[in-house]
Amino acid sequence: ILKNYGYLFKTYNGEKYLREQIDSILNQRGVRCTILVRDDGSQDSTVAILQDYKSQGILDWYTGVNLRPAKSFFDLLLKSPASDYYAFCDQDDIWMNDKLLSGINKIQNTPIEALYCSDTLLVDADTNIIRKGNIKAEGTFFESLISNPVTGCTDIINKKLRDRAISYQPSTIDMHDWWLYRVCMAFNGVFYFDKEPHIMYRQHSNN
Repeated sequence: ILKNYGYLFKTYNGEKYLREQIDSILNQRGVRCTILVRDDGSQDSTVAILQDYKSQGILDWYTGVNLRPAKSFFDLLLKSPASDYYAFCDQDDIWMNDKLLSGINKIQNTPIEALYCSDTLLVDADTNIIRKGNIKAEGTFFESLISNPVTGCTDIINKKLRDRAISYQPSTIDMHDWWLYRVCMAFNGVFYFDKEPHIMYRQHSNN
């Protein structure tokens, strides 16, 4: 069964790699994606690229004052349409075509708050493989208080966790992925860490 994904995407001066990332989303198999993008005040051709995809009916986007990553993604959660699952994305990575399906298979039919994330495959600007991320995750509330093993661009959360997260609006927030991890663990939610990477996590001078 195809599940509905709300795909939340923040851009900022991302013209160099943006098309490659969006195309990797469109190549996902087994899911239906609704892509919502918040531009954080880009000064390059990012907005023109987004408008091109919007004119093709591929995504929707909006812009606003520069909020930086954490608050931009939180704003996206607040404005996101109803979906079964929500995923976050950086503007310069490449997703393997099983990225979303692999995640939903781990947390589907979970009646409580659920968060999936995975390890990453680190690549350089030209997608040459550097190494696997080798992230370690305990998946405990105590860990969520002192460290963050969650890489936001690998996150998939269910609607239950999304609704829980937006019911609290913190005055300060370090990073959206860490906040979601803390909320999930605080309410005894399901946390699944996938040791297999499903994303090419690009490392370059403008990260």
